[in-house]
Amino acid sequence: MSTIDHVAFAMPRNSAKVAIEWYENVLGLKRFVINQEDDPFQGFTVRVGSMGMRMFQASIGNVLRLAVVMQYQS
Repeated sequence: MSTIDHVAFAMPRNSAKVAIEWYENVLGLKRFVINQEDDPFQGFTVRVGSMGMRMFQASIGNVLRLAVVMQYQS
């Protein structure tokens, strides 16, 4: 394996801040906003029926941002 596409994990409510800080401090990732409804502390809510999750995005440099922008433009 040479690359990681994405990481997903489930956490208790209101505990994402600690995980985001860990990714920033240990892996050097920086959080960025991907949607105008993205809240800096709560993330972006994604819902399917009665289920939902809060999504936070992070990247190293512009790699993930470029991939996301290309996805929306295609």
